Amino acid sequence: MFLVGGYITPLKCYIKNTFTLDEHRSILVSLRHMNEARAEHAMLYSKGVIYVFGGEALVEGSEAMEVKSLNTCEAYDVAEDKWTVIPSFSKAR
Repeated sequence: MFLVGGYITPLKCYIKNTFTLDEHRSILVSLRHMNEARAEHAMLYSKGVIYVFGGEALVEGSEAMEVKSLNTCEAYDVAEDKWTVIPSFSKAR
């Protein structure tokens, strides 16, 4: 099981952390972080790669930081513990 990104409500903070569950020790093990913090994103696992699509994040707006939908996507190679930016959507989702 993997936990990827998210939002910490008490801190009002989007995160880019990645964890896997070590079932034998009942602990979360930290892995390499995503390139971009995000929450409410979609994920797909296929052939050793976790794909992360869109979501929302805190971004710099014209006057202040704003929550915005993202069009960016990333892929995580489980064996290599490596995130790679992949082509973005044409529109945020």
